[in-house]
Amino acid sequence: MGWLRDLMSQAEPAIAGYGELARRSLEHPEWPEDTRPQPRSLAALFSKLDRGQELEWLAERDAVQRALALILGCRLDLIRRPLEELLEAPDLKRLRFEDLPFARPFDFQEEPLPPGLPSLVGRPAAWQRTWWHAPSGSGRSLVGRWLSARGLAMHVCARTWADVAQRLPESGPTFIELERGDGLPAFEQLPLRADVCIAAPVVPPAPSPATRAAQPWQVIESPALETVLDPLLEWLHARLPEDGAFDVQQAREWLLPLLQDGQLTSFGALLGACGLLDAQGVQESTSKTLSELTAQFVHDRLEQASGKGSAEAQWLKQSGFDVLVKLAEEVLTRGEHPWELARSQDEWIALIPQEFRESVDQEWLRWSLGKSGGQASAAELERALRSAPPGAYRIVRALADARLLRTRGAQSGLEVAPAVVRQVALRHAREQLIRNSSPFSWGEALLRPHAAPGILNALDERLAEDDFLLVESLFDLDLSSQPALVVAAEAVFVCLGLQVLSGATVPRDYLIQIWNEQLSWVLELEGETELPGPRLLSWEGSAAGSLLSDPDVWRVAALAISERLGPTQGTRHPLLRPWGNELTHPKLQGLFDSIHACLLRPDISQYEWALRAFGMMGRLYNSAPGKHDVSNVHPLARPAYAVKAFLADRQTLAIDTIGSHPLEVRALRYEGELRATEWPVLAEAAWRDWRRRGAPVSADDWFAPNSPCHRQLWPHMPADAIDAVWSRWGDQPWPVQCFGPAQWTAFVDRWARQFARHPSSPVWAAALERMPAESLDEVMREGQLWSTPFGNTAALTAIVWRRAPDQIRAQLVQRIEAHDAGGFARCLEAAPEHLDSQLLPVLTAALSQRTVRRQVLDEARRWLARRVQTRASTWREAYGLFATIEERVARSIRARGSLPP
Repeated sequence: MGWLRDLMSQAEPAIAGYGELARRSLEHPEWPEDTRPQPRSLAALFSKLDRGQELEWLAERDAVQRALALILGCRLDLIRRPLEELLEAPDLKRLRFEDLPFARPFDFQEEPLPPGLPSLVGRPAAWQRTWWHAPSGSGRSLVGRWLSARGLAMHVCARTWADVAQRLPESGPTFIELERGDGLPAFEQLPLRADVCIAAPVVPPAPSPATRAAQPWQVIESPALETVLDPLLEWLHARLPEDGAFDVQQAREWLLPLLQDGQLTSFGALLGACGLLDAQGVQESTSKTLSELTAQFVHDRLEQASGKGSAEAQWLKQSGFDVLVKLAEEVLTRGEHPWELARSQDEWIALIPQEFRESVDQEWLRWSLGKSGGQASAAELERALRSAPPGAYRIVRALADARLLRTRGAQSGLEVAPAVVRQVALRHAREQLIRNSSPFSWGEALLRPHAAPGILNALDERLAEDDFLLVESLFDLDLSSQPALVVAAEAVFVCLGLQVLSGATVPRDYLIQIWNEQLSWVLELEGETELPGPRLLSWEGSAAGSLLSDPDVWRVAALAISERLGPTQGTRHPLLRPWGNELTHPKLQGLFDSIHACLLRPDISQYEWALRAFGMMGRLYNSAPGKHDVSNVHPLARPAYAVKAFLADRQTLAIDTIGSHPLEVRALRYEGELRATEWPVLAEAAWRDWRRRGAPVSADDWFAPNSPCHRQLWPHMPADAIDAVWSRWGDQPWPVQCFGPAQWTAFVDRWARQFARHPSSPVWAAALERMPAESLDEVMREGQLWSTPFGNTAALTAIVWRRAPDQIRAQLVQRIEAHDAGGFARCLEAAPEHLDSQLLPVLTAALSQRTVRRQVLDEARRWLARRVQTRASTWREAYGLFATIEERVARSIRARGSLPP
């Protein structure tokens, strides 16, 4: 009998079983409202508690402990006694997800890693100096504990690299969990051992140009959350009580848009959001926004803490979420480290805004005097004031009591938890700073590398709404007087410039003023390679943190604004405002080269303004004096000039003079659309030019089957170019999935001639797999597959058997009737065994004709004998036909009076 059974038997009256205890518990007025599973689930949980399992659940719920003591009629310490050992030592084998209170604990030794984590981090044998780019909430602590519990790797958890250096073992697989990315040593000073995996919120430092690293870091990213949502929800559903209310489909429909919008950005945030849904009920929760659900969760947590005796939580529960948002604002504007980082209690106290410090003290005083009753004397009031702890301290303590600040990290710091609350509060803080605060405040955030990327995105989103009140408020200030205002103006400059480039309407007065302000403090250094840039918006490594802080993006914005201003308005500049001038400045080509390389970056090339930048450069060259053509303009302007040259003769398009990056292809298409020329017209002209010039190798980056442009060009290959394609790439795979009706018609028309020339080409198999049914029929009628004794015809015929079994059975009959023993054999040898039941009746009927030649019968005998010898599934039927043919052959031999061969 377990400890709980003992207490149940001693109760007055005695409680017969766990089901009865569950019923009484849920009916008891002291049982907490936030802990109400189904009676059957609660009874099962009581059974586990009695056996010493899942005691963490009870240890974390003071209200449940008190209610059980009342229900069982025993002292509270008898309920808590089984928990003493648990509370003194951490569980090294299991992890209870605090944000999923009803979920079964995760067993490190018995369970694989959950979906949503990179598979490589769980396989130390495959590590090759592996670096997991794992921001806070990625699950790196879970992975470290899992590896350690299984004895697969040492787990070293540290706040900074300086903490790691003293604890790094000399040998053996080691998983290093790094909370902060600042203070990393140079590439050459990181461990060279292959059996190390570092999980850090930043990517590894790049090697110096002089370094030739024997083994660079193998950088991995967590899988996109959208791709693992379904398996993760199924994994979670399996951990929750069977009679619970968690609905996978409803949860998916609510969560997927949040993932796509970037509101949930980590494994931990996704788990936390699922916890919110489960705790408050999926059906009730899916009608709310993530912000509403999070605010309700914070309120409920603080209410639970107040029910446990936390008077600070009693005051804070009405405005707890707002306090968290304000804390995030303080971190953005005053903190030296990211919001996600764990901090000491003193650090959190220092971040409490002044307005909360004062109002909390007043509320605390009213609560304290009201609790004592009666009117307080002046002396009593003074004593109360002296005994009242600081308001900031009480707020931090209330958040900790509510488990909204939790101990985490190598140095037992406190972090905002769960991760979903942390993310939502941060997003609200950014929005409030941009929408409700002065430029001084959000400008201060822009000066902090950890805060600037998010603030820049929030600023760009607001300006994209055509909300220019923010710009007006900026112009009311002396912008050059404070660094925060300088960087704020530079950020607005970039956002407005990119909007102009994207085609948005921005009042010209705003553009003139922001242009003149920016040009008054533009950073220009001496040196041939030095280019103009912003003074404060960019910092070392800023391009990796936010594209809006990249100096080249700033230069793109400058060119866009200067074009919109025209030749007369605003301050002039030889590089940033070159419109109408000769493009001969020594630094101008360097400026264009730098912008070109920037636009081709994967994180930038997806944007509409990056596409339009090519057209802008075409217009720039059009405005410059002198003659220009596609051969003497910068690559940024070549798409515009290539289309212009095509429109002049409507014959050919020298496409390989343009770079083959997907963005440059899109730029070419866009230029054609601007000039009312559809892409198929341009693509066919490019193919004609390529064929006319003899399919030059220099054009492979565009036309080759494996080129990055094949999806744009191969769907529009003209019929008269296909012979040149066969000559150039006849023995390489083709992107036949791009073919349309015209290409398939041309392909089939040339099948016989090219099949003889390229019998082993991989093109044939890919074509048979992809071609439409009518083209496949034409290939079978043409007959090359079974009339040609070379090439891998068996494999090709097998594809036809799979795609068109009825048609190829008909071909078999035709081969028999045509006395084509070779073609008959090639058709028959590729027949899949699972179709034998349909094939044998056809063969029986066709081979029974008296006109069938002996050579055909011999091929049939050979095939049937193999089926019998291998004991195929229909071997008895095959044997019946085989025996019939054998008897027929024997009669023929006897009739001729000859011996069998």
